Amino acid sequence: MQEDPEIKQHFDLNSVDYDRYMGTNQHGMMHYGDHTEYQRNWKEKILAKTGLITRKEVKQAVVHRVEALAEKADIQQGDTVLDSGCGRGGNTIWLAKNTNAEKIIGLDIDKDLLEKARENAEEAGVEEKVEFIHQDYDNLQLDNFDVYFAIESQAYSQDERKLAENIYKGLNPGGRLVITDGFRTEKFSEKHEQISRKMHIGWGVDYMAYRSNFERFLKQAGFQNIQVEPLMEKIAPTSKYLHRASVLTTPYVQLRLEIAKGLNTLTDSIGLNTEKKEKEVKRYRQLRNLTTTGRYQYIAGKKEIFNQFDFYAEKPE
Repeated sequence: MQEDPEIKQHFDLNSVDYDRYMGTNQHGMMHYGDHTEYQRNWKEKILAKTGLITRKEVKQAVVHRVEALAEKADIQQGDTVLDSGCGRGGNTIWLAKNTNAEKIIGLDIDKDLLEKARENAEEAGVEEKVEFIHQDYDNLQLDNFDVYFAIESQAYSQDERKLAENIYKGLNPGGRLVITDGFRTEKFSEKHEQISRKMHIGWGVDYMAYRSNFERFLKQAGFQNIQVEPLMEKIAPTSKYLHRASVLTTPYVQLRLEIAKGLNTLTDSIGLNTEKKEKEVKRYRQLRNLTTTGRYQYIAGKKEIFNQFDFYAEKPE
């Protein structure tokens, strides 16, 4: 798997929106939240009835998702943890600051994101405990790690069977795998393909694996004590929040896209530099795709053809 321009464009062009709506500029994390530990006040309870939630809740829920998965991984003192698909390093840094692991390795295919991750780690004061590596996890060349940790990166794999095999090879005996991501459920059928395409478009994902297939790949690789937990109830507020925000902002985004396209055509026709205008067109086109995804990820969840799952598995001693 080479660096995919569409995936890179997704993260590059939408970073400002993740910062604004998910608090990514504060914690560096880009994924669904776990809302089970958040206690809403009376104002937040009223707001939640409209399908919206406060940004404070979103930010705390996103961090709690990492905390809950780290607890499931049972990270021990002296462990080496591989954070696969680390992006800006938000999860890597949190693990370095909040667990007893000896070392956290952040792995990603995007060199620009890795550079930002290194800057963030230095700013957080954990640069001695973390290492960031440019590598494709479908062709994982690392070994001697105790925990494979991945939040919403598995969906970008081009070969889940190979991924499972490589993780198993790299884990130390007694090592643990913890993955949380979106998967197709067994209710998915051909009639759901259109919903699936619209759900994927803003994420830069072509396909999501079936939950049962991924579990089978883990078994075939040699993993034992495989546990699968559905998470839709825990992440439902984030899913609904993304849906409502997308519905409300779609008209504005479409208008800005048309304006950007018109200005780009105008500057091109009079011989001016159109690089900035072309970037604006790409930005709002990608944002339109993201709002489409925001709507359809919720629809797919309601139809139960898509769910978020936690996977836990162990390599025998």
